[in-house]
Amino acid sequence: KHYNPSNLFKISYLIIKNIIIHEFENLEKVEDMILDLEDEIMEGTDDEHILKINYIRSLTRILVKNTRPLLYLGDRILKDNFRYLKYNDMKRSNLDNLQSIDFGIDKLYNFALSTRELADKLLDIYSSKVAEQTNDIITKLTLLTAISAPLTIITGIYGMNFKFMPELNLYYGYPLTIGIMFIIVLCGIILFKIKKLL
Repeated sequence: KHYNPSNLFKISYLIIKNIIIHEFENLEKVEDMILDLEDEIMEGTDDEHILKINYIRSLTRILVKNTRPLLYLGDRILKDNFRYLKYNDMKRSNLDNLQSIDFGIDKLYNFALSTRELADKLLDIYSSKVAEQTNDIITKLTLLTAISAPLTIITGIYGMNFKFMPELNLYYGYPLTIGIMFIIVLCGIILFKIKKLL
């Protein structure tokens, strides 16, 4: 049978083209996973998020590792098939296809790299969100300490049990002290609400 190099090129072109399309679809799915997880993290973090982040990061590393050999394959296809360009039908119909394969592989590899960068940024987003939640808790605890500090001083004073403390003989001393403590707490809460710290 007559050997036709054009048919060989077309077969190799279609195989590589399908590989590129399939890998692009896989990367788009991973990108959607990353964006969905990012939205989840922005709404609030939990222990499962770090597991999902590690899974996606390992997935993107594998995709980049598997895509890298295609760069070499694209170069070899260009080099090996240029010798067929002496055939007129190859010149007419397939020169653009050779270049599109190489271009497609480059775009695919760059897409894989950008997807891996997105996955790595998930860890930064998670860390910053956890830090933000921790700071929020610390702020609230600090405010609670600030509100309770005057109460601690009052209880400390009346817990000293000195012999001469005229307030101890007041008939309304206990309810008056409780009322003052309640007013202090209420004023502290109102003050921090005004300053939008609570």
